[in-house]
Parts: sequence; C-alpha cells; structure tokens
Amino acid sequence: MGMLRQPSQRKISVMMPYHTFLANVFSLCEFIVSNRPARVWVNGETGVTSVFSPEEFLEQALGDNDLENMILHFSAELKADNAYGAVTTYRDSLLKLEAFFDASQRIEPRLLLASKEWLNVCSAAEQVVTLAAARTAFQQTYGKQLL
Repeated sequence: MGMLRQPSQRKISVMMPYHTFLANVFSLCEFIVSNRPARVWVNGETGVTSVFSPEEFLEQALGDNDLENMILHFSAELKADNAYGAVTTYRDSLLKLEAFFDASQRIEPRLLLASKEWLNVCSAAEQVVTLAAARTAFQQTYGKQLL
C-alpha cells in the first residue's frame, strides 16, 4: 500500500483590519517626515526605531504592510476616508524609490536621503500624515497621542 498524500500546507494570509493597516502606514509616514531617517541611517543612532536601514525601510513599507494588496482590498474604505489618493501616491513614490535603488546591493543612506525619489516619498508621506482618518487610526490602534 502506498502512502496517502497529505494535503499541501498552504500559508493562509491573515488580513489585518483596515484601521491597523492605516495606522501602520501613518506610523511609517510619520517616521519619514521626521529627522529619524538621517539620525539612524547616517549618524548610526540606535534605539530610535525598528527601521534601522533603508533596506529595512523598504521591506516594512512595501513588504510587511503588503501595501499593494491592502490598497486594493481596502480601496472603498480609503475612498470613504478621503485617503485613497494620498495613500496611492505614497505607494507609487515608494515603488519609484525601490526601482531607483534596486540595482545596488546595499543602499547608501546619504545617496538615498539626497535623491529626488526620497524627496518625492517625503512629499507623499507629508500628505498621509495630514489625513484625519490616518491620525485617528494611529491613535486608536496604538493608543498614542500625537503632537
């Protein structure tokens, strides 16, 4: 008798709630518009953030948040919150930044922070942090007050 074939183990992706997604996007955008990228990536400060390198930044921004799929999944909610335009502009700026630095093995932080692509990410992130819905989602999800 042959062995019975076991059903394949499929990884089931757990969808995060909309407000958690928006809070995470807000949190990363708040990081972008602060002085923390230069403090951590150029000056080497520690204990400031989990985004310890430009590579980790791109992984968190595009990979961990599953930005592309989440925007598709939550498009109605984003539109209802008047956040769709700002969040998709932010995503597009990240994809351009990733494409610009994709060729290098390691991203030189000073080059990244001085690039036109980074300035576009900063501009897009600035729009996200001004969204009332994103601020509220962040405060409700993480229980933090913002200045």
